Amino acid sequence: MPSATAPNTPPRLSAAAATAMSAVCSRNANVTRRPRLVRWYALGLRTARTPERISTPRFPVRDGGIIVVATQHSGVSVTVDKQVVPPGSGDYLEAAWALKEHIREHEGLLKQRRGFFANAYRRAAVHCFLGGGDDELVGFAAARSDGYILFLAVAPDYRGENFGEQLVASVAADAGKASCHARMTNENAIGFYRNLGFTVEREIEDYYEDGTGAYYLRLGDHDRIRDRISELLRGGR
Repeated sequence: MPSATAPNTPPRLSAAAATAMSAVCSRNANVTRRPRLVRWYALGLRTARTPERISTPRFPVRDGGIIVVATQHSGVSVTVDKQVVPPGSGDYLEAAWALKEHIREHEGLLKQRRGFFANAYRRAAVHCFLGGGDDELVGFAAARSDGYILFLAVAPDYRGENFGEQLVASVAADAGKASCHARMTNENAIGFYRNLGFTVEREIEDYYEDGTGAYYLRLGDHDRIRDRISELLRGGR
């Protein structure tokens, strides 16, 4: 099902509508998160699919090729669902673009142009976390069939809760391996992947348009990342 096109200016919610939305989330959800959130649902994206929901933290849970993960946050209650968008679909493209642009504007990362991003997104399998009944995009990982991660992004209010790790694990579980490029200057990304067991295989000078070099990192054995994620969910570091 193709995704809806986001308006140029996201609609503003009235105070009454925001209060009602918060009340609905609090009544129906079984997973909590921080009270302040980036409300991507303002883009007006919806889907007719209803993924399976679980109430206890587990990893991985597989059902029909979909991994569903629940986790605990402090604050307002919200259900977090996992979906895998198949290549050629384009579901959640506008929400993914909005999240990417938010990260670019505030963190100077994910600088890909619209055309390149959209084409690569549609060709990839996109592993998504969706929050609440409004399909807020919590995070996504777009990957090729060989496990190469094209884009990985998690909304700021959901970071530090292992969503990024679980997205990478989902890619590795499906492909049996995972790889990516990371900017040489992006110490956080390099540390993130190394913490999951990735190793730097080579350095590439002038990899990005702005002249920044990149590391090519690879994880060959997906069992390693599954074990590492299980450890993280148990509270290990």
